[in-house]
Amino acid sequence: MREDVYARILKVVENRAIIESLSPLDRRLVERIDRDYRRSGLRLDRAKREELRKIKQELAELASQFSRHISEEDAEVLYTRGELSGMPDSFFDGRETRVDDADGVEKFVVTTKYPDLYPVLMHAKRWQARKALKLKEETRCPENIAIIEKAIKLRYQAAQLMGYRTHADYQLEIMMAKKPDHVTKFESDLRARLNVLAELELKTMDELKAEELESFGEPVDTTLYSWDYLYYKNLIKERQYNVSDEEVKQYLSMENVTKGILDTYQHTLGLRFVRSSEPGWHKDVFVYEVWDAKTGEFVGHFLMDLYPREGKYNHAACFPIRSGFERPDGTREYPVAAI
Repeated sequence: MREDVYARILKVVENRAIIESLSPLDRRLVERIDRDYRRSGLRLDRAKREELRKIKQELAELASQFSRHISEEDAEVLYTRGELSGMPDSFFDGRETRVDDADGVEKFVVTTKYPDLYPVLMHAKRWQARKALKLKEETRCPENIAIIEKAIKLRYQAAQLMGYRTHADYQLEIMMAKKPDHVTKFESDLRARLNVLAELELKTMDELKAEELESFGEPVDTTLYSWDYLYYKNLIKERQYNVSDEEVKQYLSMENVTKGILDTYQHTLGLRFVRSSEPGWHKDVFVYEVWDAKTGEFVGHFLMDLYPREGKYNHAACFPIRSGFERPDGTREYPVAAI
């Protein structure tokens, strides 16, 4: 958004003699730099640029609110052990219990966080249990509906302000597809090709569902709902390919997997990781120093925060906390990242 910088770039862009003297690679670089400034609104007059700035600021605030709601407003369902038939014993180890106000029965607390949600959707035999948790997950944060609606309108306004037909046209300009029509055509073609295989898989799932419902003495309904797919997909994996997640899991403890991943990165990148005694922001957060294995030069830190807990961001992610740079006096600021 620096007008003074872009004014100098424009002098290069609009000088054909300079542009024609550049190599194809440098010319492409100049075109891309100009495009990025243009996409930020620097070609607009001052009034429109200010309008765009306000729209972007509001979109940023809406995105922050949306993410905060998702992160902080986890829902939960209370289940008896019987209602969670099919779940492995390890799922209940150390799990919180609470008396259900509705019937006075003490039940297990299951949240919509990934470590709870996916095991239930994959292993719980009773469709009622899977449905209850899936619907809780999909209907939480109703306040985000208004945020999405407002963000869609603001994105459209911003695109129109910069001369694009839609927000999709704006986004795809820098992508391989370039235009929304190309994406739609590609998706339609892909869907037609994949549907042939999908229908075979769905037929197998339909048969499994009918078989299970009959065994439970329930009316047969072979409609596959969103809470059915992962369960029957996992059932096919176990029955047709003899692969059990519970069997595999015993060989993949958190300690072994973490060590294996860190060893792989050390070997591949020529680094050495040293566990630090420095505290993180929680007792479960581990701090590591990163050193160059060949030169012994210090590279930076990373922190591993691997376990779910109340109030924590619920998705797997890696965030830079501070980027590395060299100061004018030659000293270096080393990067810090959190996983």
